[in-house]
Amino acid sequence: MQAHAVKQEREQQAQLNAALTDLKQKSQAIESILASVGVNLEVHESAKGAGGPFTRRPQESYEGLTLKVDHYLDTIQSVPLGAPVRGTITSQFGSRLDPINGEPAFHGGVDIRKQLGAKIIAPADGVVVTNGFDRGHGNFIVLDHGNKFQTSYLHLQKDFVKPGDTVSRGQVIGLMGNSGRSTGAHLHYEIKYRDKLLDPVRFIQVRPRVVAVPQKQATVKAL
Repeated sequence: MQAHAVKQEREQQAQLNAALTDLKQKSQAIESILASVGVNLEVHESAKGAGGPFTRRPQESYEGLTLKVDHYLDTIQSVPLGAPVRGTITSQFGSRLDPINGEPAFHGGVDIRKQLGAKIIAPADGVVVTNGFDRGHGNFIVLDHGNKFQTSYLHLQKDFVKPGDTVSRGQVIGLMGNSGRSTGAHLHYEIKYRDKLLDPVRFIQVRPRVVAVPQKQATVKAL
């Protein structure tokens, strides 16, 4: 009877250790992705101004890592990773000569060229903030991804969404066009984080990875 209890205890410890290792690997993978695009996760307000000695218990270790990974997963779902369309970047983010009047100007995104009518996808889950048309932007869409991320898509031929719609990563939201102030078929793509324009290239270069968190088994218990 005692031998059986010892065996069961060892099996439970092995399961817990395996689960901890898996969670740590997922946590590190997500941290690496976020670091590569310069995203710093906020410290929860209630955690500020606190301290004291730290003693980790096995069960808290598992639960703490689970909460951490869950938070990271929620965050990474809102980070616009990968390209909204596969094509050639014809104009980079930052200073450039305006392609129409040749004067020095600031370019707040990147221009991606592909054939007219190419599908434009959402690079992250989000909600449509606005869409419409103006002479400069042509047909455009703005998405809010949460966690202070917004993306914009300009010069579209057509859009398939309206304000308030929820979109998922990989969902087609429009077609590449040549509308507005444009010299040819392309997508002008912008990313904002905390209301600041960022270079989309570093986000485009990161391939989205699906990181699944395993369900906690009922037999995984602190010993």
